Amino acid sequence: MRWFTTLLSVLVLLPSLASAGEVEVTAKGTGLSEEFAIEQALVQAVRQVNGVDISSTQASEQSRLRVNGEGLSTERVERDVLLKAKGQIAGYDVISNRCNNGNCTAELKVRVYSYKAPGLATDKRRRIAVLPFTGGKQFRKMVTREVQDQLVQSRRFAVLDREQERAYKAEKSLWLSDDAAISEKARLGKVLGLDYILVGNIVRAGVNRWTTKVELTGEKKSHVRTAATVRYQIIAVATRQVKWSDTVSVTLNNVGSLNRAASAIGKKIAGEALGNIYPLRVVSLNGGQIILNQGGKTIRQGSYYNVYSLGEVIKDPYTNESLGRTETRVATVKVTRVEAKMAYAKVVDGKAGDIKQGFIVRPGKAVARPAKKKTGTSTSKESDVEVPAAGGVIL
Repeated sequence: MRWFTTLLSVLVLLPSLASAGEVEVTAKGTGLSEEFAIEQALVQAVRQVNGVDISSTQASEQSRLRVNGEGLSTERVERDVLLKAKGQIAGYDVISNRCNNGNCTAELKVRVYSYKAPGLATDKRRRIAVLPFTGGKQFRKMVTREVQDQLVQSRRFAVLDREQERAYKAEKSLWLSDDAAISEKARLGKVLGLDYILVGNIVRAGVNRWTTKVELTGEKKSHVRTAATVRYQIIAVATRQVKWSDTVSVTLNNVGSLNRAASAIGKKIAGEALGNIYPLRVVSLNGGQIILNQGGKTIRQGSYYNVYSLGEVIKDPYTNESLGRTETRVATVKVTRVEAKMAYAKVVDGKAGDIKQGFIVRPGKAVARPAKKKTGTSTSKESDVEVPAAGGVIL
């Protein structure tokens, strides 16, 4: 025996509202009456646009009997399939409708409300949430905020929030109330799932102040140092596999600010995550300028980067997993200008002609150049220190 149960929320509103767009589809339905056939067509239309949630259960029972000494086996199987679809109908037109001996069919042209989230599409970006770090009291909040800011401004991840649950539930209640327009209910069911979560623990963080005494003068000198160590992990949510794990530390001499330490730690964590998954790339070459595909707070003017060309793909001999591609440094560039979504750089070592679009860019250091030798007559002054016959110098 088999049962099919369909649950559908179909709400009809003819005027089109700007809060949600409309998708037009053609659907067919059958039923014992014209009304039932139209309802089934509306159900099919919503399924076409929003998909179907299917759950299935099956129960089986076996029995064995003996009749006149002979064995007799029977088996009973029951299945229950539940189909769920949710959506809002903006309106529909009947293309055809006919009934024959109690069997009616209807074909409709249906307009289904479809809400599209604002901003960039998330289907091409991995989804991540930075969960509140543990330990460190106020320091953990500063590090969590800094890591989140860095990842958002990189525009490489779709950064999702998992902290403001109370605010989201309040807004959801408003959409479900009679005060909201029917089209506003199209916003429901758009919450995104996570690919990764980034979690961390503050191992240590503090400001150390001390004084030393100059023996010769008896003068006291004050010193300060801020240090912090944080361990973090990037975990794939579906499998709970730890994809990356590391411990980062910073030491700031002559600095007595946990806020600055949190900023430095946050940049390190975000930089490692981005460098391993989404390294910087050259996106354009404009004359002597190299344009990089990242900006905002993630890049600082005056920073140096090495540019690498990509070679063959290297695979691990044990797991056959790709380890990445070989990289050959072709140049070093210095960032000259930073905008919200990109940065400009100039070549300080190597040739701009060797750089091509798509090359990888990683943090580097300023190139040390040998000092130029002076030629010609020396311009150094003669010493005016008087040396007496008895030795020493006259100050």
